[in-house]
This record gives sequence, structure tokens and C-alpha cells, in this order.
Amino acid sequence: MNKITYLILLGIIVLFLAQTLYNPTIRCVIDEPWVSVPAYTLITEGRLTLQPIFVSNQSLLWPPLLQLLLAPIYKIAGVGLIQGRILMIFFGLLAVILTFYTTRLLFNPSIALLATGFIAVDNIFFLASRTLVVCYSLICNHFLY
Repeated sequence: MNKITYLILLGIIVLFLAQTLYNPTIRCVIDEPWVSVPAYTLITEGRLTLQPIFVSNQSLLWPPLLQLLLAPIYKIAGVGLIQGRILMIFFGLLAVILTFYTTRLLFNPSIALLATGFIAVDNIFFLASRTLVVCYSLICNHFLY
């Protein structure tokens, strides 16, 4: 791979970071406090409290990995919307980089840059990378099967 490919990849990464880091407190999604409270309880009281989600009269539990990853960030940087969103932006950045390397492995650098550029500017990916929410695939699978 040549330098131009890496420069274009760097430009795509800068574009992704510019749009996700711009005004990170512009709106708060209702799930963000819901996700943050167990991490806060873990660092203040030493216990993980996960509130159940009730779907079709069945109780489902939040997956605890996000709260376990948030707790050290809240312990170090304090509790806040920006601190929680930084973790999600990190995962989004990781997904952009992994998209490039996986697509390059499967196809070629040109296709990899194209795929990485598309994912970096995709609106749904942008919202998911910027908002502190838990994946709803467990709930969606519950309704589909």
C-alpha cells in the first residue's frame, strides 16, 4: 500500500472525528442516563444494578458490558454526557479502522477506502457512534423469533 492510501484513510478518520466530536452535548437521548446509572452506582456503591426491560410481559436484562466499560471512565474523568460519549466515539473510530483493514484484506485498497468513506459519513453510524445506548439486537431478536 502506498502513502496516498494512508493519507486518504487519515483524511477519512479526521472527517469522522470532526463530525462526531463537534458539539458532543447537542442532545441527550433518553437511554443515556438509563445506561449511565448502573456505571455510576458501580463506582459509588460498588454494586452493579441493572434495571430490567419489559417487552411483551417478559423481563429482559441490559447487557452489562457497556456499564462495566463506562465505570472506569466515570471514575477517572467524572460522570457526564461527554465522558460516556467518548467511549462510543472510540468504538466508532475502531469500527472505521477495522472496516478499512477488513475490506482491504477481502478486496483491494480502493474498495477499502470507498467502504471506509461510506461508513464514516453514514448518518445511522454517526448517531450510533455518538450516542450512549445499548444495542437493541436482543430485543429485536425477541420480536422476530
